[in-house]
This record gives sequence, C-alpha cells and structure tokens, in this order.
Amino acid sequence: MIWWLRVRCAPALIGAMVVVVGVAALVPKSEVPVPSVAGSLTSGLPFRYLVPLLPVLLILYGRARADDAPESVAVRPVRWLDACFMTAPVAVLLLASAFVPDGVAVARNTAGYLGCALVLRWLSTPRLSIALITFLPFAVVSLGGGGGSQSAWWAWPLHEGTAPFAGGCATVFFGAGLVASFRTPLLGKGRGTDE
Repeated sequence: MIWWLRVRCAPALIGAMVVVVGVAALVPKSEVPVPSVAGSLTSGLPFRYLVPLLPVLLILYGRARADDAPESVAVRPVRWLDACFMTAPVAVLLLASAFVPDGVAVARNTAGYLGCALVLRWLSTPRLSIALITFLPFAVVSLGGGGGSQSAWWAWPLHEGTAPFAGGCATVFFGAGLVASFRTPLLGKGRGTDE
C-alpha cells in the first residue's frame, strides 16, 4: 500500500491541495491575462479557476507511473483505490468551500478538469492528455469570454460556483472520466509518461 501511495504521488497531491486551498482563499481576485479570440483584446482567467489543474496533473502523472500489468492481477482492488484517490481531492475541496470564497467553483473545476483529463487519457496517450488538459482553461477563456455572467454559456470553467449548468457539465465529465479510468486505453498501453 505504501508503494501504491508513492507511485500515485500522494504526498505531492496533499501539498497541491494545500496550495489550491491557500491560493483560492488568499488571492481570490487575481487573474491571468489571456489573449481573447472573441471580444476584447484580453480576457482574465481567474487564478483560482486555473490552480485546480495542479492536483489534476499530479493525478495524471501518478496514473502514468503505474504499471498496469501487475496492478491488473493484484489482490487489492487497485482500480477502486484509484477511483477513491481521484475522488478525494474533489471531496476535500467541497469541504473546504465552507471557508474558501467561491470554493464550490474550485471543486467543480477540479472535478471537471479531472474528468476531461481521464477521458482524454482513455482516448489518447498520457502525455497528450496532460498537454491537452493544461491547454483547456486557456482555450475556454480565449474563446468563451470574460468570466462569470459575461462568459459564453458553454464555458463551464468560468461560471460562478452556483451556476447549475456548469456544475452539471463538471459532474458529467467527472463521471465519464471515472468510468473511462476503469477501461483499457484505446491507444497504447497507457504505461509511462515517456511513450
């Protein structure tokens, strides 16, 4: 079990969660300027909506480090442990939303980014899924507009935490990602980040 936690980068994930909660609580209004394709010259990506990528990327990296052959015949239910391990950051951020401004949106974006990343990992290679999910928030801001009520209806990562459509999109993506994580990747064996 200790080896499984090391391979999955559990200590780094705990540190990343502290960073996510700290950034969301301490600097809730800071934004990253992103060139805009639709509308004004630049749009602002709220940093609290970008920082959820950190635990998502660590989870993807930990999944890519795992060796699927021995884990598929292991006595412990490794895929169920992985599912719980991937659900834990979302649950922690939902609990932290009690004292983090717009914490529900941070948890929603973590779930949505993770779900999209797991579906991309199932459809492609681990390296490509990491690259595409890192690009996703910037593409959404560039194409979808200014955030909050000014953003496009489909730009779910930019909506406020109370937006039901954004929460529904993230929930669907997260559920599809968890289902995809139980499936064998379509391209390659999904082993390693250097494929």
